[in-house]
Amino acid sequence: MLQISQQIAIQRWDTLPDILREALFDDRNTEIVQQIATAEHLSDDKRKAVSRIAGYVMMGFLHPEDAAQEIKDAAGIDSRIADAIAGSLNAKIFSPLRNDIAKMYA
Repeated sequence: MLQISQQIAIQRWDTLPDILREALFDDRNTEIVQQIATAEHLSDDKRKAVSRIAGYVMMGFLHPEDAAQEIKDAAGIDSRIADAIAGSLNAKIFSPLRNDIAKMYA
């Protein structure tokens, strides 16, 4: 399970382009993550894990294609559910930001 220290996250924040900074705190994206988690009947702890993973992707710590495995590991859920969550996150949040995320991941 991926763990990012607060210091590393702060350093990355300083290099994030504005579009990704805004995406991290966009109320619409937050609502999307919550809706996806609710649709899969996840507990609050598991929702927090999904939110954290989505943030890691948007900050370039995790490749979008690796999100499903990380969600499975962090939330302790079935791989089919993790794949569905990651697919929804990709379609609704990550795809429009793909180029910016790829630059940060590199």
